[in-house]
Amino acid sequence: MNQESPFENYLSGRAGEIDVPGAASAKIADRARSRRRRRRAGSGAVLGVAVLLGGAVLGQGLRSDDSAQEVGSYGAAEGAPVLDWTTVEVGNGLGWTRDLVRSDSGTLYALSTSAGDSGSEASYQPVIYGSVDGAEWTPAVMPDDVRVNGLAASGGTIYAVGTGAGGGKVRLASDAGDGWAVTDLPLDLEAESVGLPGRLYVAETNVASADGTTLVAATVTLLVDGESLVAGEDNPTEWYPDRDGMVRWNCAVAGDVVAAGGGTSVSTTSAPAGLTDPEQEAFENAGQDPDGGCGESAREVRTWAELGVDPAVGELINGEVRLFAGATGGPDEVPSFDAVGTIPASYGADVVAGTTGFWAFTPAPYDEASPGDATEARWSPDGSDWSAAPILLEGFRSATGELDGALQVLTVDWSNHSAVLHRLGAGTTSALDLSEVVGLSDSRFFRAAEIGPLGMAMVTSDSSGSFEVLHSADGYTYGRVSTPAPEAGKKYSANGITMSADAVKVRLNVYPAGDTAGGPPEAQKLFVGTPR
Repeated sequence: MNQESPFENYLSGRAGEIDVPGAASAKIADRARSRRRRRRAGSGAVLGVAVLLGGAVLGQGLRSDDSAQEVGSYGAAEGAPVLDWTTVEVGNGLGWTRDLVRSDSGTLYALSTSAGDSGSEASYQPVIYGSVDGAEWTPAVMPDDVRVNGLAASGGTIYAVGTGAGGGKVRLASDAGDGWAVTDLPLDLEAESVGLPGRLYVAETNVASADGTTLVAATVTLLVDGESLVAGEDNPTEWYPDRDGMVRWNCAVAGDVVAAGGGTSVSTTSAPAGLTDPEQEAFENAGQDPDGGCGESAREVRTWAELGVDPAVGELINGEVRLFAGATGGPDEVPSFDAVGTIPASYGADVVAGTTGFWAFTPAPYDEASPGDATEARWSPDGSDWSAAPILLEGFRSATGELDGALQVLTVDWSNHSAVLHRLGAGTTSALDLSEVVGLSDSRFFRAAEIGPLGMAMVTSDSSGSFEVLHSADGYTYGRVSTPAPEAGKKYSANGITMSADAVKVRLNVYPAGDTAGGPPEAQKLFVGTPR
């Protein structure tokens, strides 16, 4: 489950072309506004100095009132590269990838976007691919009637989780080498939707498996029939649902302004003549907050209670994560699942299996005290007991995997240029600040990361489009190399990283230098690092 960032970058880049049911542009802007980013105080740690990040307890349900435990930090440094690097051509490369897992046989499986013209429905369909070397990939047989959007591997079995037709059923498919066996999870959203002002649907699924236990996370969201609730309002299509009720923003480009000389109140969409410079600036900024969005005074709300709807519906607008655990006695036995917990107010969860149990990672709810973008990490010793308090990790999760004898997660916060490696124990974590080593800035950007058999690898790029690869075998010491420049008239796009026991492979998509569409590339090259 280590290849999240390229897939998220891809979807972010194409978000304007994807029709999201019930998500108006104002709603997206509102969510972005509530996640307003702030820079950390101070200049950050220097090489060799680690910062222990404080844990926090937030929310309700699986957000426990107990304090989270943490252990000591350790330091990192930059050193000489320990891999030899070369560039090779690829015949059947891998597309934008969400999940990449390894079976005990060494075969790699990836959940990737399929081939197709840019903007076509096919180009967004997830497909399972297999590879024996991490370079050449071929489509695998897909399970019947499962729209897969999560992969896991345990022993020689591959698990694929997704939804059935209509998005109301969660289905897990398992393949131990003799074909897919499919089972439905105990989730009946059609029945749960009765009496609600809309319908519940599964927005996302994820899966992890280890030691005979399989854990599935399903994000359930309410798709509200908003227009029927505000049918009596002017322009009902301008309203959208959020936690408080039905909302709209009256964001005039120009709003009320009081002329300094005569004290006359003006309300218009075009500036009146004769305004002084300060008055003109006030006119242009009327109704705006300092970040350029609508001010709070422009927000209209019809609360759920006013609309005759149970206010508890508001919690389902932001989504909640349902957790299911199942035990299996052998590779040919399909797990039987039980509901084991709910994480409220969460847009999605990534679940990961480690040597000490299971972890669930969710975006942290916005809080004035939280350090900008943040992730909540929850630990379970067995996949069923989720009573441990969550731990707050700075940044968004970018890679997770076993490194130096422990499960570790890399988080990145683009707003303050931080990169932090968290070593996870049995409900505990220690934090290593890699920010100085990685060197993110307003002109150097994080592109991809992977944690696997050869350690951790990260890719960054600068504003000119040149790429650097950082690699560490143990998480402590990092070597840095640059990728070769593309041919004249071409440019690279970092597609992601594939790691096997014998090589690190950075996937570089090749485009014409002036291309801005981001569709299927002309070709793909691999920047390959092998142990010396």
